[in-house]
Amino acid sequence: MEPNQTQLPSTDTGPGAGPQAAALQAPFPQVAVPAGPTLEQQQNLREMRSLRDEFTALRRLVMVSLAGLTVMAWAFGVFAWRQMTFSHRQLEENRLVIADFESNLQPLFRDLLNKLQVYAASNPDFRPVLNRHFQAAPAGAPPAGVGGSGASIPAQPKPPGR
Repeated sequence: MEPNQTQLPSTDTGPGAGPQAAALQAPFPQVAVPAGPTLEQQQNLREMRSLRDEFTALRRLVMVSLAGLTVMAWAFGVFAWRQMTFSHRQLEENRLVIADFESNLQPLFRDLLNKLQVYAASNPDFRPVLNRHFQAAPAGAPPAGVGGSGASIPAQPKPPGR
């Protein structure tokens, strides 16, 4: 049998072995040829695997964070949209209430104020009470009601239109 690259010559010193086998074994000790990577290469491979695992974990963390951020942005958008529609509904309801007040109740309040002013003119003791609760209209303001004595209900500013 001839030795090949992976098989070393036999060093058997048994009965069938000749003097050559004993000569090969004594002066030339067998040196083991490393079959795999060196220690440094193994350490580099471990470091590479460790870095790859850390990179994979970091990538996974970034993906989960982006997914969470996307879900939070979507939820905030839905929340803001619902609040906006709710606010618009309330605005329309309040516009109806204001229109009802201006058409039905404001004339009644103006009439009451005119009657209180007429009463205060005939009863001077009531004038301080009327002055304390109703302020006099500015000089350039149109007269309030039919009496036109100057006291008025302050006008509310109109909300801006859409």
